[in-house]
Amino acid sequence: MFERSHLFGKVEIDLAVTALPAAFALSTDIPGGAGMQQRFSFTLPVNSRTVCRSRLPYNCQGHYCSANITLQPGGRLELYGVRVWTRELPNGAWDWLTLPVLETPVEYAEMRVPVESTPESYTPVTVPVEATPETYSEEKMPVEATPETYSPAKVPVEATPESYTPVTVPVEATPETYSPAKVPVEPTGETYSELKVPVESTPETYLAMAMPVKPTPPVPEWVPVPVDE
Repeated sequence: MFERSHLFGKVEIDLAVTALPAAFALSTDIPGGAGMQQRFSFTLPVNSRTVCRSRLPYNCQGHYCSANITLQPGGRLELYGVRVWTRELPNGAWDWLTLPVLETPVEYAEMRVPVESTPESYTPVTVPVEATPETYSEEKMPVEATPETYSPAKVPVEATPESYTPVTVPVEATPETYSPAKVPVEPTGETYSELKVPVESTPETYLAMAMPVKPTPPVPEWVPVPVDE
C-alpha cells in the first residue's frame, strides 16, 4: 500500500515451472477506483528456473498492487521472487518494488490416536501353569529287531560278449628333433647367512641303557675251521 499513487511499468518473476503452464495476473485499484481489479495477465511457460519479464499497460497505477499465480490441476511451480518497476506520481524516480512471496505451508493434518488411560483400579489376571507331576512314564521309541533270516540282494552284472572290437588309442611318437629346455639357476651370492641347527644339550639325569652280553662259558665249545691243504 502506498500513500500516493504509483505507476507500474514492468514486472519480473523468478520461478521454475516443472509441470503444466501457469497464469500470472497483476491487480491494482486505479483506474476506476472500484477496488482491486485485474489489469494484466500472461502465461508462464514450462521451463527450468528462469526470470520471466513483461511490460505492463501504460495506465497501470494505484495505491495497491498485488500479483497472483494460478496453477492448472496437476501443475507444479517453484516461485523465488516477484518485483515490479514502479515510480511515485507525479515526479518520483523509477525503482524496483519487491512483492512479498508467501511461503507454501506444509500440508499435513495431525491425526490423534486414541489411547485409553490406565484405570486407577485393575484386576490382575492369573495365568494357569500346570505343575510337574511327581510320577511320569518314560516314552519308549519302538525299534525293530534284526530278523534272524535275511535274503541277500543280487546285483545283475552283464556277461562279457564273445566277440568284441578293440579300441586303438592314438599315441603321438617322439619326434627325432627336439630342443632342450634350459632351467635358470641363480648363482650363489657372495654374502650368505649361516644357518644354525639347534642341538639339545644332554640332560644331567639320564637313563643308561645296558646292552645284553652273554657270559663266556667255563668250557668253550670248539668249532672246527676248514683249512685248505
